[in-house]
Amino acid sequence: MNKDKPYILGIDLGGTKTSIALGHPDGTLIHRHRFPSDAARGPENWFNLFESALKTFSETHKFDLNTLTAAGLSSPGPYSVAKGQILTTPNMPGWNNVPLVKNLEAMLGCAVYSNNDANACAQAEAYFGEHKGCRDLVYLTASTGMGGGIITNGVLVQGTADQGGEIGFIKLDPDGPITESGQQGTFEA
Repeated sequence: MNKDKPYILGIDLGGTKTSIALGHPDGTLIHRHRFPSDAARGPENWFNLFESALKTFSETHKFDLNTLTAAGLSSPGPYSVAKGQILTTPNMPGWNNVPLVKNLEAMLGCAVYSNNDANACAQAEAYFGEHKGCRDLVYLTASTGMGGGIITNGVLVQGTADQGGEIGFIKLDPDGPITESGQQGTFEA
C-alpha cells in the first residue's frame, strides 16, 4: 500500500441513490455516505450533487482527496467499460453516453475503474465478501433495475459489448409491458 495515498473510494451510482465509501485497498471500509441520485434531473445535476456530497464527506471524515490511490465506480447498465460510460439505461432517461470515468477522474484526480453495477458487485463479493475466494458465483441485482454478474473459474464474464450476465433484458413475456427504452416483456419491464 502506498503510504502517501492510502485510500480508495467506492462509488455506487444508482437510479434512486448514490453511495460513496472510503476504504483501504485491502477492502477495509472506513466510512460511507448515501445521497439521493435525483437521476431524473440529468447527469450534470448528479455530478454537482456528487461533488457537494464528496466535499461534505471529506470534511466530515477529515480525509484529503489527494490521498486517494484510485476509485471504483459501479454504474447502471448497459455500460461500456472500454468507454467508461453509461450507454442508454432504461431507468435513467437522458443518461445516454455519459462519460462517467472521464468526468470523475478530472474531479477526483486519480484513476477510476468502472463496470456495470452487477459485475462490480460480483467482483466485490468474490474478492471481499462472504464468498471471498469463490471461483464460481452468480450475483443478481434487484433494485431500480434488474441485472446479474457472473464469475466462472475466478474470472468475471464480461461478455460481448460488456453485457455478460445482463438478465434485465431477457424476454419473459412477448406481450408484456414496454420499458421506456421500447423493450417489450423483458425482466426489467
